[in-house]
Amino acid sequence: MDAESESPLWQSGSGGLLWAQMLDISSRVKGQFTALDALSATFSDLYWLSQQAGSAVDRLQALLARRHARPAARTLLDNLLPEALATGSGGSSLGVAIWAAALAEQAAIDCYPLLLAGNLLLVVEERGDSHLLEPVSGQRCDQRQLDAMVRVSRGDWQRWKPSLLHRPNEAEVLSRWLLELRALLIAHEQWDEALVVTSEQLRRQPDDLYARRDRGFVLDQLDCGELARLDFERFVKECPDDPSIPLLRQRLQELAGEQLVRH
Repeated sequence: MDAESESPLWQSGSGGLLWAQMLDISSRVKGQFTALDALSATFSDLYWLSQQAGSAVDRLQALLARRHARPAARTLLDNLLPEALATGSGGSSLGVAIWAAALAEQAAIDCYPLLLAGNLLLVVEERGDSHLLEPVSGQRCDQRQLDAMVRVSRGDWQRWKPSLLHRPNEAEVLSRWLLELRALLIAHEQWDEALVVTSEQLRRQPDDLYARRDRGFVLDQLDCGELARLDFERFVKECPDDPSIPLLRQRLQELAGEQLVRH
C-alpha cells in the first residue's frame, strides 16, 4: 500500500506494512540494517499472543505486560525505533501503540491507535464495544482520564464522547511517528539522523513547510548553507507570520554574506 493511502489502518491489513516502513526508515537513520532482531522478536510475540485465551482486551493487556520484563531502553531514541520497541521494555505511547496494533492485526484483534493532540490511546473493538487503553501500561482509561485528555486537545469545556473515535490511516500514523522522531533527533543534536528523517517527511509530504524549515536548520548545522538557504527562503515566503521568521531572515542575511566571502 502506498504511504499516502487513505484506507483505514489495520482494518485493511496495513499495520504490518507500516511496521516494515518504520524498520526501513530506522535502518537508514542508524546507518545499518537492524530489522532481523525486531522480526525475530515480533514472530515470538505473535506466537505467544496466538496461544493466549480470554477476551481481546485481556490478551492485549497480557502482551503489554510481557514487555515490562524486557531490558529497559538504553537511549531516548529507543523509545521510538521499531527494533527497540520489539525487543525492549521502553517506548513512547505512540511507539508502543504501533507495535501492539501491528501484532494485534495478525492475531485477529481489532485494535488501532487513537491520535489525540498531546495524547494517544490504544482502542480495542470487541463485540460492539470500544475499550480504550493507555498503551504503555495497558490500563483501561476511565471517564475522568478521557475527559482530561480531551480538554488538553480540544479546550476546557470539552468532554470525551464516542464520536471522537477515529481510526487513522497509515499515512496519519507514520506522519505522527516521523514528527516525534524528528523532534527527538533535533533536540539531541543528532544532525545526520535528523536529515534522514526530515528528508523522508518531505518526500512523503512535499508541502510540509515546518518539516522544510527544520530540514533547513539541520542542513545549516551540517554546514550545507546553500541547501539550508533554499529551505529557509521557501518557509519565509509561505509562512511570513510565523514567530521564527525574524531569526530566519537574520540567518539568511548571514548565509548570503558567507556566500559572498567564499566567492
